[in-house]
This record gives sequence, structure tokens and C-alpha cells, in this order.
Amino acid sequence: MKLLKNILILGIILIMNSCSNTDEISYTLDVFNEDGIGFFSDLQIDGNQKEMVEDGDWSIFDKTGKLLQQGKFEVGIRVGDWVYNINGNVIEINWNMRSLKNLKFSIPIGWKEIEVDNYKYFSYFGGDDSIVNNNYFIINTFDRKIIDDISKDTLSVLEKYCDYYKYVTKNQNNVVSVIDNEIELNSGSKLRMLRFLIDNNEKVESISLIRELNNNIIECTIKVDESKREQAILCLFSILRGLQFCGDRCFSPFDNVRFIDGQLL
Repeated sequence: MKLLKNILILGIILIMNSCSNTDEISYTLDVFNEDGIGFFSDLQIDGNQKEMVEDGDWSIFDKTGKLLQQGKFEVGIRVGDWVYNINGNVIEINWNMRSLKNLKFSIPIGWKEIEVDNYKYFSYFGGDDSIVNNNYFIINTFDRKIIDDISKDTLSVLEKYCDYYKYVTKNQNNVVSVIDNEIELNSGSKLRMLRFLIDNNEKVESISLIRELNNNIIECTIKVDESKREQAILCLFSILRGLQFCGDRCFSPFDNVRFIDGQLL
């Protein structure tokens, strides 16, 4: 009986270790301030994960033990109330999961949906006139055949789309500056982060994360004025990290950033 009891205890410990990995997992958190956007993985994690998918209650701390984010995951997607400590400011966001045919993600309660289908999601925040002016969020997905039809250049489909996207954005807005970063992940995958500063009598920023996944382009964009920038960027990356397309995770935080434009982080 004693041997059986010890075996049972050992089995429970092994199961717990397989699901809860607080020190050994590699996890990326997105950080930003007035100067730019970056990523770091020197974190302490208190939460459950199985096969690199977060589940249940999670707390994320920096290396000094300061709480950065706390809330609940459901299959890698934020749900319910989350608390964030961003540059010393405490922000609370209540998340609602959206499950479409091809897209699965969460969105802050209070954002107003405009267009929703199996390949696109469009919502806005910050008042009834936001869609006319600024403060909106978009997910776009395209089959690579559509991108190949736009351009016959011998570029990758990601490069083709980014070139086209920059051309369209510059022609539709008074763009003051563009920052174009190529980001390489540990898995070898690459994505692009495009940031546009737009001058329309107030500081407006458009930020897009774009990657190719299973012969599709996935684009997530948020456009925001200066007064709502901090919380909007926080929401953008929180959505991105859980976003799933046809069951595959698009921007997993477990797939750590290795290089941005050749610079090791």
C-alpha cells in the first residue's frame, strides 16, 4: 500500500509539472513607451500551460517580482477581468471571447463591432465618431493567391503584401513617417511590424503586425490618437497573442523574438 501511495503521489506531481511550468517555459511579453515597441522574455510566470497553451489563472512578473499582468486564459485567449501594470499605470480590461468560423480571439467589452465575417473583423472604440476619425481595430486575412495576383514580383508573399500595404496607407493618409521592422522568431518564422505616424492636426499612429501562416496573410492593425495610445497598444498585443486562424496560433508568446532587423534582443 505504501508503494502504491508513493507511486500515486509521484504521478500527481508529474501531471502538475506537465501543466504548470513557472520557471522553465520561455515566454515573451510586449513592452512599449513613447520611444517605441519592444519585447522581452526575462519573466517569472505563475500559471498553467499545456503544450504551450495558457489555461486558467495566470500572473506574469518581471525579474524583480513586480506584477505586470494578471488574469485568466481559456485555451490561450484572455477572458474576463485582467489587470495590467504599464509603465507604472494600472489598467483593468474585461475581455470577451469571439469565435468565428476561421478566427478566434478576444476583444475588450465596450468595443463596437462594425464588420464581422469569417475572414475579417472590424471594430472601433472611443466614441461614436471614432470610425470617421481614429481609434479602430482590424483583423484582415487573405489567401496568398490574392496577394500573388496583386504583384508579380519575385518577392515573398509577406514582402508583397507589406509593400502594397505601405503604398495604400501612404496614399490614403498624410503619413509623416514609417517604421518597418522585420521580426524573426525562434521557430524561424518572420513577421513585419509597420508603424505609421499620421498628421491630421493631432498625433495619430497606425500599427500593424503582419505574418504569413499556412499560405495566408494575417494582418492586425490598430489606429489610435495620442490620448488613447497606451491602452490601445496594450489591447492590440493582448489580442494578437491569443489570435487563432483556422485553429493555429498566429503570434504565440512562446515563440520568442530572436532578432529585429538583425539586432539580437
